[in-house]
Amino acid sequence: MSRKVAPWNLTRRWLTATFVCWLLSPAARVQAHTTFPGLGEYTSGFLHPLTTVPHLLVLLAIGLWLGQTRPLRIKEPAALVALAAAVGLLLTVPWHVGAMPQALPIALALLIGAGVAAEAPVPSWLKTGVCGLAVLFLGLDSGVEASFPPSSVAKILAATWASLVLCVVNAAFYVSLLPPIRPAQIGIRVAGSWIVAIAFLLLAFSLRR
Repeated sequence: MSRKVAPWNLTRRWLTATFVCWLLSPAARVQAHTTFPGLGEYTSGFLHPLTTVPHLLVLLAIGLWLGQTRPLRIKEPAALVALAAAVGLLLTVPWHVGAMPQALPIALALLIGAGVAAEAPVPSWLKTGVCGLAVLFLGLDSGVEASFPPSSVAKILAATWASLVLCVVNAAFYVSLLPPIRPAQIGIRVAGSWIVAIAFLLLAFSLRR
């Protein structure tokens, strides 16, 4: 006799499958910046980190990792993230750095997500350095196509810089607002483990191609 599945379980499975397919669909190839149809340079630049799944995973993992430390000390990490993002993005201009191997940002998301899931004590200077290095690579991986005029390149990169910094700072801030009770901290670790699981899927998919 077949076992009936509750409607909520069916819905949850369908949503999970849809989410995983969405994650894998853009993973085939990461390209340099292009503008979104109907949107300006600033909007396109701001949306780039939010619509590039490996980048978004890295930013969320960094925010969780920084916000996991109580009390939140965001001044130094935010300053380093802002500097690293600026340096990475500016380096793409004179040399027109192409898209990096997709496995790199995915591996960064996996590494930082594992740190969140493990909740292992890490010196603040090391955590700050890892986050800054990760954002540097994201900046280097967010170059604009050489065919764009200089004014458009400046607008896109400026908006991308703001998006990278705001994503990290906001994620860390809102995570730090969670109550210091065990269930909330377990929830943060679960989110980190989800990032690790998704990164594994993306890494396997990218290496298979």
